[in-house]
Amino acid sequence: MSTRIGNVIRYVGDQDRALAFWTEVFGFTVRVDTEMWPGARWIEVGPTDGESGITLLAVTDFADEVVRAPSGFTLVTDDLAAAHADLMARGLDVSNPVTEPFGTFISFTDPDGYDYVLSQIDAPA
Repeated sequence: MSTRIGNVIRYVGDQDRALAFWTEVFGFTVRVDTEMWPGARWIEVGPTDGESGITLLAVTDFADEVVRAPSGFTLVTDDLAAAHADLMARGLDVSNPVTEPFGTFISFTDPDGYDYVLSQIDAPA
């Protein structure tokens, strides 16, 4: 039985652009950048202290398998205010923080048009 989520797959139009976004703007690290077969790359990025990550695959290498959809996952931080300020300073267009009963979050869109939520889960009252 599985005990954790490995990576989520993200099909991207330009792997170098996606790699720059997730590393330079969002601050993730490159875990794997290797050739799958001639002319095709397998790239994994993720937070330095996390187990799960994002695999960035070229949409052209998997044209028959790709279905465009919202991100399908959320990202979590311990300090949303600091993350919001940092992402804005890096030039990312992020929403203002929104607070709901389950927590506080911001949203943003990556270069391939996927929408994401970055949240800080508030402790129960």
